[in-house]
Amino acid sequence: MKTVEIIGENYFGKWTHVRSACCGVVLKGASILLSYETRTGQWMLPGGGLEPGEDEKNCCIREVSEETGFLIRPSDCVLEIDEYYEDTKYVSCYFFGEIVGKTEACLTEREKEVGMEPRFLPLPEIEEIFSQHASFAQADEMRRGMYLREFTALHELLGDDLSFLRKKKLAVFFPGVGYTKDKPLLYYSRKLAAMYGYQEVVLEYSGFPEKRPGDSDRMKQMFQIAYEQSLEGLKGVDFSSVEDILFVGKSIGTIAAAKIASDSSLIDRIRLVLYTPLERTFLYSFGKAVVFTGTDDPWVGRKESLIPALCSERGIPCHIIPEGNHSLECGDIDQDIGTLREILRKAELFIKTFSADEPHMEGVR
Repeated sequence: MKTVEIIGENYFGKWTHVRSACCGVVLKGASILLSYETRTGQWMLPGGGLEPGEDEKNCCIREVSEETGFLIRPSDCVLEIDEYYEDTKYVSCYFFGEIVGKTEACLTEREKEVGMEPRFLPLPEIEEIFSQHASFAQADEMRRGMYLREFTALHELLGDDLSFLRKKKLAVFFPGVGYTKDKPLLYYSRKLAAMYGYQEVVLEYSGFPEKRPGDSDRMKQMFQIAYEQSLEGLKGVDFSSVEDILFVGKSIGTIAAAKIASDSSLIDRIRLVLYTPLERTFLYSFGKAVVFTGTDDPWVGRKESLIPALCSERGIPCHIIPEGNHSLECGDIDQDIGTLREILRKAELFIKTFSADEPHMEGVR
């Protein structure tokens, strides 16, 4: 464990009081859990003071759960920061925390007054926030000191061992006809991508002819519109500087995503999440992918769909949604919410671990 000292300008040169606290560094993908005061705009790592007779690990567990509602399993102490201001030594012990459950937050009256709530933010945003510590020197000395401490802690803890969090990652979202970025599958997939540190490009389409399932000529026309508008929307994007490229497509957008991936010299860097792909999607070769399709999707022939077989031929994991229509919904609200949750869990697993590499077929309930 490393110890870092911060000496305040107002330190008397000798301390007579000690205050100890414990903080949790809770990672979720490329994002970190923070406590945010909505009424003051102040951010901080969750944590707080050590109570009499309490050990440091239990203090970290308690403080994180009280402030955020997340239950964590802490590591051993990985960093101690000792701050010296006036006649007091402030000891802050930092622990990495793994989320193991949820509970009700238990805020103090002061925390309720400032509107404290948990937020996950990508590391670059957090670094930007805490790097502004010097700007509070005149206006808010307490915030200046806190931001300096948090900036120092994250620099010490994440500077080398977790440098992968700074890898440049880009997620491109290819919508469907009428299935825009704010519809459930794409809305929550965007949140997932952001949580894992992806910058996003969200494409938008317009000018489609009226939809007619089974009309191949109209389908070709719609694809051409989506493809050309996708290329236009991606003008100026320098994919060569991106290490991890994620394409997320819905319906007609999956065809455009597959075509662009197939044509790219960077195909090995591109992974695809394909929601309700069409048969034409599989005319193109692409790398790692995961597919979600429904048994009641009229755009692929419902139970006569060839999508599972096309996935099997390619070794692409295909998650089949029983009774799922072209939105992967069945009309039962409770079932649809549960299905959406399970779809997103599998999409998250693919995004963060590539665990979808092994082909398998399964239903989702």
